[in-house]
Amino acid sequence: MDYQATDVPVIHDYCSYQNDLTRDRVICHAAGRLKILNCEPEVLEEVLGHVNGVRTFAEIESVFTKKYPEETVKYFLRTILQEGILKKQVQKATIFKTPELLIIGEGAFAEALSQYPRLTISEFLEMEECVSFDIAIFTPQVCTYGELLAVNKKLYDQNKHFLQLVYTGDCVAVGPLIIPKATACLQCVVAAKVEKINAKLSADSKLELSDIYNLNYASPLPVDKPLSLVGYITNVLLEDITDFFNGQDSDFLDYKHEIRGEFTTNTDVTKVSLYQIPSSVYFLHNSIRKEIFGETGRVTTLQKPIFEATTTADLLCRLAVQVKEKVKGDVYYVDLSRPGMNTKVVRVLVTGDIQYMHAPLTYVSERAFEFGLRCGYSNKKTTYETIYLGNEQG
Repeated sequence: MDYQATDVPVIHDYCSYQNDLTRDRVICHAAGRLKILNCEPEVLEEVLGHVNGVRTFAEIESVFTKKYPEETVKYFLRTILQEGILKKQVQKATIFKTPELLIIGEGAFAEALSQYPRLTISEFLEMEECVSFDIAIFTPQVCTYGELLAVNKKLYDQNKHFLQLVYTGDCVAVGPLIIPKATACLQCVVAAKVEKINAKLSADSKLELSDIYNLNYASPLPVDKPLSLVGYITNVLLEDITDFFNGQDSDFLDYKHEIRGEFTTNTDVTKVSLYQIPSSVYFLHNSIRKEIFGETGRVTTLQKPIFEATTTADLLCRLAVQVKEKVKGDVYYVDLSRPGMNTKVVRVLVTGDIQYMHAPLTYVSERAFEFGLRCGYSNKKTTYETIYLGNEQG
């Protein structure tokens, strides 16, 4: 009996075993038979300790291939599966869910989504009661920055997922998908753009958000843009939202796609230019509140988990691998610890396209504000704006 890397093992209900430490073997009753397994009992206990009904065979393999040859690990797992100590967890049939959408806006994209409940911007903002929906698509034909920020605030306060689908006058902007309290919202993105402009202005000429409230943010889609473009974009968007609602990753989570160029029914869809621009960075919780190599039962989840880590050191290594794969670059560490300090200080340098625009984090540890005090080069706490919108950004 073999297994797939994505299979999830569990300890068999009808298996019992006893460790014979004096002879380095395991005596067990499994699959209706008495058996003797000639293996180190400590190794079996360690392997079974990682079988929790959640980890896949591949994840268990990754733990032990750090100490043993890969083929040896696979053979051991296959053996205890064949001998009935482990069994594959039966996957429950998934129930496909269709998200309830709310369309906010008017125009070509709103018309293409006419099968869903729709409100104009003014209707949505004037509503006192929250309507029932899972994800909102904000797709105005025309709107100001003030209207954009008002819609953003109301959706954020209602703790509703939402994303934008607008024509900016330069391109069709799709996303990012906003998850309140987990990703930067549209006000964060707009505020960061204003701060980027303010960095070049004198103190008495800096912009306030209120200065741009009456400026147009979205424009009508030009009449020369074919309906095939509208249909293509909305179909891709609906498919992505449905997948996300059913537990899969979203291409628009933390990304804005800018679609430029001509598009005709005879043009292959791959010719549509999609420029992915990260619009926020996930905040990092105090994932493990213990010494860096200490284990803990505490679990911190950011959306759909993609791996598990039992120590901070393991977490950092796995995150570095993920970053390297996503940005197609390299991750470098520079040790900046001062002699005599008990706390390690490390500068992380990442090559590749990790973040194009200035976008603030949505969560900051209190220690970040005290860093200068702790390291002895400042006599006061720093501010949020200084860290993420000033010279220290990046």
